[in-house]
Amino acid sequence: NKYRGFAGWIAEDIAEILLRRDPGRLAEAQAWAEKALNHHRENGMRLLLGRDYLLLAELAKARGTPESARDRLAQAVAIFQECGAEGYLKKAKKEWIHQASLSMEK
Repeated sequence: NKYRGFAGWIAEDIAEILLRRDPGRLAEAQAWAEKALNHHRENGMRLLLGRDYLLLAELAKARGTPESARDRLAQAVAIFQECGAEGYLKKAKKEWIHQASLSMEK
């Protein structure tokens, strides 16, 4: 199916909309983000997979689970390095450093 990649992209967009517009629906946003991750993994869409991990890190941060956020950010950074996606890599590294500094403050 030539449109299989769109299912993951749509799921990612829905998750991001839920995260930004209705923080009370984090569980639903998480489910959509995981659907996107599965679609992109199954279809070998590495850059989009990295974006999914970045989104999952944001969701983990919103849920108050910084360890999970850092793990997801590490996965995003690795994929963005592999893909040569400098813009996304910079964004992920910046958030990773921020998360690390928060954990050091505790």
